[in-house]
Amino acid sequence: MLIPHLQNLLHRIFERPKGGQCIIEGIDLDQVVHLVAEESYPRIRALPAWKRRLHEPTRTALRHIHHLVEALPAGIRCDPAAFTGDPRVRAFFASPRHMREVFSNSQEVRAFFDADPTADCVWALLCMRKDEQTRLGMALEGGEVRREVLQRTVGFVHHQVMSPGGSEDDARRALKCCIFRSLLAYARKEMERAHRGRAELDARRQGLRHRLAQATPMERPELEGQLGALERSIRDLPAHLDDLDDHLDYVADILSHPETYASAREQTLCMDGLGVVSGDCSRGSAHAVTLSEIHVAGHRPRISVLAAFPRDQLLPETDYLERASLFLAV
Repeated sequence: MLIPHLQNLLHRIFERPKGGQCIIEGIDLDQVVHLVAEESYPRIRALPAWKRRLHEPTRTALRHIHHLVEALPAGIRCDPAAFTGDPRVRAFFASPRHMREVFSNSQEVRAFFDADPTADCVWALLCMRKDEQTRLGMALEGGEVRREVLQRTVGFVHHQVMSPGGSEDDARRALKCCIFRSLLAYARKEMERAHRGRAELDARRQGLRHRLAQATPMERPELEGQLGALERSIRDLPAHLDDLDDHLDYVADILSHPETYASAREQTLCMDGLGVVSGDCSRGSAHAVTLSEIHVAGHRPRISVLAAFPRDQLLPETDYLERASLFLAV
């Protein structure tokens, strides 16, 4: 978890001032840079001038994330009235009950309401996977119903509710913090992967050298070929992390090119209430549904929307012990 004062600092940086600019200039980034080192590769703090070398990359990443999240469309409400009147809400959920279950099953949502008994609703990021299929169905063409028409359908699965807050602005700030930390987590995992890959290749190289030292003249050409190929694989590893400077450069490079690792794109589909996609939003019951897909390195792309969910729609928490007792009763 983020240390509270660092969480507050990031929230301050990601405020939404007039003009939409990210508040970075004028703020001491040393504490944020400490967070960068702590969550990526803490040993880089042994290097001289490590903070100075991370300042500008950190600013670049913060600015990019700020503008990426600010460009997301305005949030939606997730309540029974919205399910009836908003085609986006009808597209995202199978039913009003399903909508309530998604938010009610989120421990983050429940923790938010428990922490603030006065909050009437929660704002959060709703993430989903888009499920596209092709099937045969019925369609109205030229005033006639045609059967076995090839149709493309879009549904949404694996719903997840993240980064809750008391307002849409709070939810946007929480999402920015989440993306920033995801970049650091990606850097850490990639360095760990490179370390493991290098260790495995080094172990194989040592084994081949041992076998080569004991090989017969007939065995040597094949073993030398294997050893040469392995040496090339080691040289071609994606990140050469031979010393602390390499690690610091790797982290700085990711933060200096955040658009490579965190991006969003919009897509508008014409969909009816059954999820059937058409090429014309004016036909039948089709409505335009705009989707924002966020991609953060290390994670599969997900459809993401800021959403408000009222407290009075929260379902009672399931008592699993009581439910289990029904099966154990004699």
